[in-house]
Amino acid sequence: MDSAIANSERRLIAVFEPRSWSSRLAVFQADYAKAFAPADYVVIADVFDSQKVSEKGKSLDTGRLIEDIAQNDKPRLRFVTPTRSSSILLPQLCAGDVVAIMSNGGFGGIHEKLLAALKA
Repeated sequence: MDSAIANSERRLIAVFEPRSWSSRLAVFQADYAKAFAPADYVVIADVFDSQKVSEKGKSLDTGRLIEDIAQNDKPRLRFVTPTRSSSILLPQLCAGDVVAIMSNGGFGGIHEKLLAALKA
């Protein structure tokens, strides 16, 4: 198969954990839906340590973010805690998918869990 064709058939799976202070706060609320528009499937985790965030300012509204992303006609969306991310993500993956995991922390060990499950 021509590599250009193969690459155009690959899906981009975006997995995001709002963990940095700027992502946990509503600083980029309006921009995230646009940022995830190129993805074919988006997984948004709960805001990390959301109770502490409310002490600093308005928290990212992940429910609203999911709604905003859905307006871009994304076929599937999930709203999950980091510990459930890999179990929700695995059944959705197809051969050739590119998974971009975005977090500045351990994200519930998703990297190791996902790699181990794919190897099994």
